[in-house]
Amino acid sequence: MLKFIINAFIFFLLLFTVYIVICFYSDVRNSKELLAVQWCRVDYNKYSRYRGIYIYMVNNGNGEVIIRGQLYERRMLSIWRPYRLYFTDVIATEVNAQIAINKWSKIMCGKEGVAFIGDNKYVIN
Repeated sequence: MLKFIINAFIFFLLLFTVYIVICFYSDVRNSKELLAVQWCRVDYNKYSRYRGIYIYMVNNGNGEVIIRGQLYERRMLSIWRPYRLYFTDVIATEVNAQIAINKWSKIMCGKEGVAFIGDNKYVIN
């Protein structure tokens, strides 16, 4: 009986691992092309929240690179998805990956959650 319980536990652990990999595959796929990540503190009346700005690049197939930005905001509604994705936006298109890395790998936080991205200070609010 003990062998059965151990085998069942291992089976469900493997099943849970496969479930987690499938659920978060898109996040893992995008993270391999990340250029920059910055979490900015936003002060509201009596409490603070955090916004996450993720900048990543995607090869569009003809040698050019598309720079995309994502804005997440921390929320405490679910332990499974504690962050809410507000938008995914195309910021720019660059000639190659090296230029994209040099121009878009910097994020600075401003007041009240405003973020300045890249060398030319693209604004995300």
